[in-house]
Amino acid sequence: MLKCEIVFDRNKILFEKLYTPEKIQYYTDNLFLAYGLKKTANGFFIGSNDDTVKFMGAILSLKRMDWFVSYVDKWIWYENDNDGDYGEFYTEDLKAQLLCKPKPV
Repeated sequence: MLKCEIVFDRNKILFEKLYTPEKIQYYTDNLFLAYGLKKTANGFFIGSNDDTVKFMGAILSLKRMDWFVSYVDKWIWYENDNDGDYGEFYTEDLKAQLLCKPKPV
């Protein structure tokens, strides 16, 4: 099973007043849904192990969005070999991996 967790910095969104938290969440949800992925009641985007390409399409699209980069607080990738939401998951911090600029050598 594959999962993606996205949490936005609600306080920053409300403070800057450029967007509403609902509008940001709506766009994010619809992007994942457009790729054929599902959203659970607890806010995770989920798919089977065959959905890697779908997830990567949504993830790379979000990475290019300035508003997403500015407001995402937590962005975690989960992966395991099971078809269900059980067992141990490999996790990766996508925010750290994809959004943080490497330091010059």
